[in-house]
This record gives sequence, C-alpha cells and structure tokens, in this order.
Amino acid sequence: MADSKLSAKEAALIAQARAELGRTPVAGARAPAAAPVRRVEPRPAAVALPPVAPEVIKQVAPSLDPAERVAALMAAARAETEYRRRRLRKLYLWAPVAVIALTAVWALFWMLFRL
Repeated sequence: MADSKLSAKEAALIAQARAELGRTPVAGARAPAAAPVRRVEPRPAAVALPPVAPEVIKQVAPSLDPAERVAALMAAARAETEYRRRRLRKLYLWAPVAVIALTAVWALFWMLFRL
C-alpha cells in the first residue's frame, strides 16, 4: 500500500487503526484504561445506508490487514464522491441552460401573440 497516495487525515486514521490493533504505537497515544467493557446493543439505523458495491467487497475481502481494508474502502468512497461531483457539475451546467431556453421560448411566444 503506497502511503504517498493517502491524505494526512487518511494516514492518521490508518495509523490509529493499527495502534488500536496493537501493531504500531501512535505518538502521544494514551494506554487504554482498565475500565470494564460495556456491551452495547445494536440499534436499527435511522438512515438507510447505500449498499457497498460487490467489486469493492471483492477488493477488500482478501486482504487480512484491517488498515488496508479501511484504505480500500476510503479509496472506493473517494471514487464514488468524484463520480457524484462530475455528475453534479453537469447538472450545474445544464440546469441554467434549460431555464434560459424556456424563458426564451416563453418570450418568443409572448411577443408573437402580442403583435
């Protein structure tokens, strides 16, 4: 996994995940407290999350390192975000064009029937 392709936030998340798994210590991290572990019952999600694409699962499933799985999921989320941004940019271009075209057609019909 190439660390140069990760942003600073993603690298920090991966380092924290590795530290929690006991693989590498994080600078400035505190030792875990000896408090008893409370069991939390899962609650149903308030918002339905979109399903993960099967190709993402196939990419993530074979790797054993949780940090690599997190990195792969982040890359997939980044790719999906870029796709949505491109689609939104197209919408931002064509929506004003459609409004201007409808206004022009309305003005032409208005002038035609007024004359």
